This record gives sequence, structure tokens and C-alpha cells, in this order.
Amino acid sequence: MGKLPTLHKQREIDELFKTGRRCRGRHLLVVVAGSPSGEGRVLFPVGRKVGKAVARNRIRRRLREAYRSVSPRLREGLDVAIVAHPTAAEAGYWELQAEVVRLLTKAGALAPAMP
Repeated sequence: MGKLPTLHKQREIDELFKTGRRCRGRHLLVVVAGSPSGEGRVLFPVGRKVGKAVARNRIRRRLREAYRSVSPRLREGLDVAIVAHPTAAEAGYWELQAEVVRLLTKAGALAPAMP
């Protein structure tokens, strides 16, 4: 699989967090907003409160894979930030994946599943 298009510019990240729709879960916070560039991009901020570098990178890898699994159902042209809470360090992949799906659906970022 190729690299995911990610947010890099601080101005765009600030705009996403300022104007985006927030949905909070047990382990994650999802922020969704329309992309000014028209291309959907993603961001996975994992703060130091979550743990040491190894734990943060593990969570980031799990979130990236969970996002990839639902990316075909994502609506076009949305910027998404999936922020990890400190409790995410104890969560397994399947729990994080289910929460990503639930929060993206709640935020209106996922198209309805095909039967």
C-alpha cells in the first residue's frame, strides 16, 4: 500500500482543529473538516502523555492501519485528524479499529456501507 496523504502545514492543521467537527470516544478524538485543497488528508497526533516513543509509534501504526481499512468508504475531500488519548496505550488493534469506524461514522465522514 502507498503512503497516505497527510497534513503537514501548521496553518492547515490549526484550521482543521478550529473549524472541524469533533467526536470523542474512549480512546480517540476524531476531527473532520472539508479540505481547502479538495484532496482528503489525514493526521495522527499522539502526544507524550500516551507513553514513550515505542508506545506512541505502535499506536500511530495501529491508527494508520485502522484508517486504511475504512478509507475506501470515506467521503471525498475531507481532512481527518485522529488524536490518541492516553488510554489508547492499553487498547488493542481491534478496539481502536472499531472506535475509528464508530467515530468517523458519527462525524459523517463515512459513506453508508453497501449491503
